[in-house]
Amino acid sequence: MASQPSLIKEDATSASMGEDYVNGWAATTKLMAAGKSWSGNERNCVQLNCGDGTFVDISAATGLDFLDDGRAVASVDWDGDGDLDIWLKNRTGPQLRFIRNDGGEGRSFISLELEDHKGNRDAIGSRVKIVADDKPYSRVLFAGDGYLSQSSKRLVIGLGGAMKIQEVTVTWPDGMTDSIDGLEVNKAYRIVRGKSAEIIPPRNVPTIPERAPEAKPGPAARLVLKVPLPLAPSLKKNLAVANTSGPTLVSLWAHWCKPCHVELREFLRTTEDFEKAGLQLVPLNIDGPSRQSDAETLWREISSEVPTDVELQFGTTQATAAVAALLEHVREKPVDSIPLPVNLLISPDGQLQVVYLGVVDVDEILRDAGTYGRNTVKASKRFQFDGRWYFRVPRDIAGLVELLKAAKLEDAAAFYENALRKP
Repeated sequence: MASQPSLIKEDATSASMGEDYVNGWAATTKLMAAGKSWSGNERNCVQLNCGDGTFVDISAATGLDFLDDGRAVASVDWDGDGDLDIWLKNRTGPQLRFIRNDGGEGRSFISLELEDHKGNRDAIGSRVKIVADDKPYSRVLFAGDGYLSQSSKRLVIGLGGAMKIQEVTVTWPDGMTDSIDGLEVNKAYRIVRGKSAEIIPPRNVPTIPERAPEAKPGPAARLVLKVPLPLAPSLKKNLAVANTSGPTLVSLWAHWCKPCHVELREFLRTTEDFEKAGLQLVPLNIDGPSRQSDAETLWREISSEVPTDVELQFGTTQATAAVAALLEHVREKPVDSIPLPVNLLISPDGQLQVVYLGVVDVDEILRDAGTYGRNTVKASKRFQFDGRWYFRVPRDIAGLVELLKAAKLEDAAAFYENALRKP
């Protein structure tokens, strides 16, 4: 029996295109890891339909021209006032924005939800025709209206200044039609095929009460490492980490960093809690030799207010380079400057467990010290949401080696190179 000819013929051109495609994604991934934007730092754009086949750019006027790395947009009448509000999703922070539309005051609308029990239940593909004050309006119910997003399936139809609805006709996906009478402007209805429409009661829109700003800022980020990073002996030395039976918190600060002053005072006030938890505090100043006297003066001022036995440590330029390399490694993005204050939670076996960027709450540190600072926690438990992990996320040790070499931390780089050679 003769073999069937292949339906796919690969030639040199297609192979080259496939290779170019893979290389293109590899280059894109490398740019993403470096903190670059897919959107090229382009602002969001909003166009106004002039009703005559033309559009006008009103991005700045609407306030929607955020310089975010945008991914998706979805519209919904969130507050039930007849105009469409917007949810914006970004790759970078803020990852989610809610934009409330208050521009529809004084104009009428009708809001419709469709349900089809004979075809697809969501009535996708249905066409609605409305006549209000002798003017026609029409909408089609779509499924999927944007990249990585789905707007509300409720059709919100603006009626200008119309006061009376004369006709509502729904053409269902199979071509059959229903005509509904007695509908009023500025109300929401559910229309079930073959039945009369019923009013959808207004939803209770949650409000956020006003409150005074917090006295101190919250933590910018808390990064629990999915895979703890064993620190090279030279890195532990740079960070002044001693061999102890308990976890260590290395707290990096500088004399010019005001939030650092707040955090240091709070740490020293709770020294007894640190001792009860077996947590060693290492305040590591990274001002450098030229500003060491300024740091010493500030430390004396703080310790006079809050007496302590904790000893101040001074980091070398190697310590600063080590922290920058570690931060770039765990965050997978370049570090132009160390975002003080920074705190590193290290377990007794010398593994970096948690990284805190910004002022951190003492109670959170103590909880983490009891969890990650003493116990071996599985990767599946190192996340804020429930779930199951089916594979490990490998750590880019080779990339860390390159970072350490670039920072002239040869001893640390050699430590991780040896780790790569081990089976």
